[in-house]
Amino acid sequence: MNLEDIANELSTVKDDDLGKVANLVRHQLSLELQVAQLEEQLKRTKRDLDEVSGQHLPEALQEYGLSELTMADGSKISVQTVFLASISKERQPHGQ
Repeated sequence: MNLEDIANELSTVKDDDLGKVANLVRHQLSLELQVAQLEEQLKRTKRDLDEVSGQHLPEALQEYGLSELTMADGSKISVQTVFLASISKERQPHGQ
């Protein structure tokens, strides 16, 4: 039996205290849904930010021959080349 089933069962009981519990269960379910939706929205927004900062903005700066740009408000953006490397598990020394 899940929380929604419990909330539906409790809502049929006439006792005010159990009705209060049912309302709290429904509220919890609503909050859990909101959290899941917000987490999904955050994931999409982070992906969009990564696209702009890692792809679109560097491409636009390169298109105009710029490596950095200072905005009117003093904020500054610059493009840097970053190299990342890792050792595959198969090539890592034993014991690590």
